[in-house]
Amino acid sequence: MVLARFTGKIISPLVVSMKKLLRFEKVKRMVKQQKGKLYIMRICITMLLCWDNYS
Repeated sequence: MVLARFTGKIISPLVVSMKKLLRFEKVKRMVKQQKGKLYIMRICITMLLCWDNYS
């Protein structure tokens, strides 16, 4: 059993590991979104820079 930091309640290690897993999944999802946004920005900038080559 683990003692919670702020509440003083006793929680199981399983709950602690699940919370860490959920936090990791949230961070992983945010990184994936940022990668997608950067990809779209890169494509747009490339199109703007190469606009003269195709017109």
